[in-house]
Amino acid sequence: MNHIPLISVIVPVYNTAPFLDECLESIALQSCDNMEVILIDDGSTDGSNAICRRRVERDGRFRLVECDNCGPSVARNAGIDVSRGEYVTFVDSDDVIARDYVTRLYAMMADADMAVTRVGGKMRHCDSEPLIMSRDDAMKSLLYQDGIDSSVSGKMFARHLFDEERFTPGIMYEDLDIMPRIIGKARRIVFRDEVLYFYRKRAGSRLSVFTRDRLDVLDVVGRIGEYVALNCPAASAAAKSRMLSAHFNMFVLLVRNGLGDSKEADACWDAISKLRMDCLRDKRVRAKNKLGIIASLPGRSFFKLLSRLSK
Repeated sequence: MNHIPLISVIVPVYNTAPFLDECLESIALQSCDNMEVILIDDGSTDGSNAICRRRVERDGRFRLVECDNCGPSVARNAGIDVSRGEYVTFVDSDDVIARDYVTRLYAMMADADMAVTRVGGKMRHCDSEPLIMSRDDAMKSLLYQDGIDSSVSGKMFARHLFDEERFTPGIMYEDLDIMPRIIGKARRIVFRDEVLYFYRKRAGSRLSVFTRDRLDVLDVVGRIGEYVALNCPAASAAAKSRMLSAHFNMFVLLVRNGLGDSKEADACWDAISKLRMDCLRDKRVRAKNKLGIIASLPGRSFFKLLSRLSK
């Protein structure tokens, strides 16, 4: 491979001490010889900061930025702000990456602005040719949930995609929020169906329990619908599918937490009723959504009962 330009690996850190050394070691062992690793400690209180400092002292490729517990969006934005690389990739501090993660993603970036792989629990290499996508096709893949996932993990981005974009502070689902805007600025996206990034699902992580801030997803998909209508109308049907999926999931969560008759549940059901027939007729809408549509047709009371029984 020809000389690789500088690649920035951005790692937000918050109270992940039991997993942090393993994460940082997987980055340090990368086969890429031209990278900077930006650790953003977001006010950790469990010893993570000391682990970061030791790594910075041992390895000149690592540097540490400290924030005051402002959340993952602000931490990632701080990393972007100080990054010097031509390309950027994000690694969460409790995850690990394959030794050739950076070089394989970079190899996909020729004449593309974004390289995409899958995130999983077991390494899987793929010898087939990568799939080259237009922004319209990539947007559809993201919103139909049939290839490109909404996480920024497992991906590499041309740095210029973030020239005018940042993660939205103070919300959950910040990845889902930014991904359509990043895809909307890309000329070409390359997708390879392989796993080089290994995700650790921790008990008590932000997305594994119900809290009211999970309702943020409804605002996020609403903004996605507006963005797509203005900037990528070819993906409007896909945006409806993603909106339906979010409202189905939230309605079920509300029912299972005793909030099936709340105003939030009312809003979810109204959205489901509005979106479901268009999505039922769309051949690309995923089977899970279509099963939900069919289950919703007998009415809200029946769907609430199913939601409780399927817990």
